[in-house]
Amino acid sequence: MPLEGKELAVRLVELRHAGLIGLPRLAEVFIDANRRLAASSSADDGFRRSYGGSGPHGGPSSGMVYGPWTTLRDTVQTVLGNTANNVITAGQVLNEIAEAYACRDAEAAAELQRLWENRDIDETDPGDVPPGSLPEPIFPE
Repeated sequence: MPLEGKELAVRLVELRHAGLIGLPRLAEVFIDANRRLAASSSADDGFRRSYGGSGPHGGPSSGMVYGPWTTLRDTVQTVLGNTANNVITAGQVLNEIAEAYACRDAEAAAELQRLWENRDIDETDPGDVPPGSLPEPIFPE
């Protein structure tokens, strides 16, 4: 027997919480890692070595590690950014699903609204509070 009314509303609150709070908070972790990895590009000079002389072998060189490192960094940075975007999208979809179910059951919709507005919120617990606007991930050029 399908859930309806107040029983359905309890499940919809869980979906809404996951969509508006849980998954966006998870996306923040991926965005933070993405942005920290992007910031590591400022240390690329650590891969450059100066070799003396003015001939074809003189001057700065990137060495053997620079190319594979930047490829790896850019790949992981892209994966982190794409994952963040996918997690955000999944959260939006969960919230849309909750809203769609609520639209089909007036009692569930009213109970969903009541439960959501009266839920116990600990403002110091990130798991209870939706994140602010999420920054965009940074993608390598």
